[in-house]
Amino acid sequence: MKKSILTIVLAALMLIGFTACEQAVYKVPTGLSVTATRTGYLAGEPIDINTISGTLEYSDGSTRSISGSELSIVGGEGVYVASYGKLTATLEITEYKVADIKSLAISELPTTVEAKATSVEAEGVATLPNGDTSNVDVTLTITALTQVGTTAEPKITAYAVNTMAYTGEVTGTDDWQVTVVSAGEFDITDIKTISVTYVNTTTPDAAAGTYYVDDVVTYKVWGTDNAGNTRELTTSEYGVVDGATLPASFTITEKAGDTEYLLYAKVNPTVRTSAGSGIKAPQGQAWVESVTFTKSSTAHELAAAGGTLQVTQLTNYYDVNVVKHGESAAFVPSTTNTSITAGKWPANTASTTTVFAPEIMVKVGKIADWKVATAEQLVVAGKV
Repeated sequence: MKKSILTIVLAALMLIGFTACEQAVYKVPTGLSVTATRTGYLAGEPIDINTISGTLEYSDGSTRSISGSELSIVGGEGVYVASYGKLTATLEITEYKVADIKSLAISELPTTVEAKATSVEAEGVATLPNGDTSNVDVTLTITALTQVGTTAEPKITAYAVNTMAYTGEVTGTDDWQVTVVSAGEFDITDIKTISVTYVNTTTPDAAAGTYYVDDVVTYKVWGTDNAGNTRELTTSEYGVVDGATLPASFTITEKAGDTEYLLYAKVNPTVRTSAGSGIKAPQGQAWVESVTFTKSSTAHELAAAGGTLQVTQLTNYYDVNVVKHGESAAFVPSTTNTSITAGKWPANTASTTTVFAPEIMVKVGKIADWKVATAEQLVVAGKV
């Protein structure tokens, strides 16, 4: 009896087990789709897997999102295939050439450049035709700068992106300035020449060799050895011929200084600056700082009917007062240096006079740009 009961129980357990096996369902991946937030690249640039994601479809109709790192991506030249196990999907990627770049923004330009260097490296961001961007290496070909210690704005003659020539739009190089440094170790005991450069402390952004009246200018003394290496000399390394005392700086006038200070190297006094290459106050350019218009004592009243003041009429109504640096500086209103931005006065219907204040801008300054000029009120005649 006990044996029969045990047999029945075992049979029931086996039946339950077989039924459970028959009801188990295993889902398997049946499809793969992929998308990319970035679809444009420069030729040879690796695909950024962080911009790629996929969706797995399963046999039971469910789906699961996967990251680009879970996919295997192979291909090149615009044809890429993403795979997950045996499932594959095509990635639509466009590869562009350097010539296709729409614009190039250069950043992190070097602040120093070696003397006689003809190229420098920088980083840039290239905007592609579809709007995507690529980080690129940029090579700028420049006209060699030779005077060590000077600050200059390099003249760029060509660009290359990832070693390929680029001739399109470029931004980020405006007002780029570098300090020229020596390419090798200067040997004071083998000094060959002495030279002088000037530093415009008042207008540091002025073009090299440009000085304005009343600017304060200092100088630097440089030595170059027989190997072509250059370094700024200390005051203990050079002397002044005939023991003259060097001024610390010069205040610039329209005329170059009359006194020239010739220098020699103390380690070798036969190495000297020649006449015309010593230290001497450089010549300056005269310039107009500001202009004001004060009503002339002989100015007649403006027409009661109304009208528009013209640049050519300004001297009929105003005395032109100029704050200038240098006797040769002058300002005469013209259509190239003066603009009346509010010159229309309304008709005066009253019997008494009214006033009108024109708004005038003038182009003045060391590096001429437009500035607002002070202008007194004019009198508008009353209606007769």
